[in-house]
Amino acid sequence: MAKKKRKKKTEWWYVYRATNFTKKAVYFGASKDPQRRRDGSHCVGGTIALKNWNCDKDRLRWLQLSRHYTQNKASEVAHKLERTYKHSKGFRIIQTAGI
Repeated sequence: MAKKKRKKKTEWWYVYRATNFTKKAVYFGASKDPQRRRDGSHCVGGTIALKNWNCDKDRLRWLQLSRHYTQNKASEVAHKLERTYKHSKGFRIIQTAGI
């Protein structure tokens, strides 16, 4: 009896938005695991663009916006959002380095 081929698990790339109400700033990012990225690098100063954010004291909201098959597509969407997003209260948009 032949072995069944196992389907490869799809690894998604997610686009997310982080809003800092204390500093009045918005950040768009792309990651395979936004939760781990937030807790791992964003909240400990590992991301240059967010080095002045304080996850313990600032009022933050993290929102997952979309998912994509490739990092390039997710990064493209995040950069497009940076260019086109307008916050209703005039928050500044933080530019990402990214791809």
